[in-house]
Amino acid sequence: MSIQDAAKPIVLSPRPKKDKSILRAIVAQALGVGIVVVAGWNFWPKVIAWIATNGLRPHSPDIGHLLQLPAHILLHIGAATLSLVLGAIVLLGPKGTRAHKLMGRVWMLAMVTTAVSSFFMESFAPLLGQFGPIHILSVVTLINMPRAVMLARKGDIAGHMQAITGTYIGLVIAGVMTFIPGRVMFGMFFG
Repeated sequence: MSIQDAAKPIVLSPRPKKDKSILRAIVAQALGVGIVVVAGWNFWPKVIAWIATNGLRPHSPDIGHLLQLPAHILLHIGAATLSLVLGAIVLLGPKGTRAHKLMGRVWMLAMVTTAVSSFFMESFAPLLGQFGPIHILSVVTLINMPRAVMLARKGDIAGHMQAITGTYIGLVIAGVMTFIPGRVMFGMFFG
């Protein structure tokens, strides 16, 4: 070691930040499972009994079933369907391109429309007035959309992807629940 080396200040590297993404992912998954369990507590036995009694007879979609629905439910179905299809394209396609950003903006608008319109619909498993566990996903969506934009603008792409992916998984969970006997999509394809 030379005298010049000894005169140089010692630079300590900053302590690495703890990675909280794993904990966030576990909490998000636990919340999703919790919503399904709480929502299902009342209706899963009824669903199983209904299927055992009536069976499942799939058929081509009954568009007449849709024509009987109020406008706010049609808006919800349209926005949710667009969100489901466009979300898959955005998640699976190339990232950072102009097309990704444009489709992402349209997807976010469709997701916000889906979430807001859900508050005008009565839950199939109401817990608080007309609101049920599925409305928790709507609140999470309304929080995650601006959060995802903020994270992307700050350069936290991993956080952005986590917020978007989590929201999309919530959309898929909600979509699967629309096929429960007695709900609109079930009636359209099985009723």
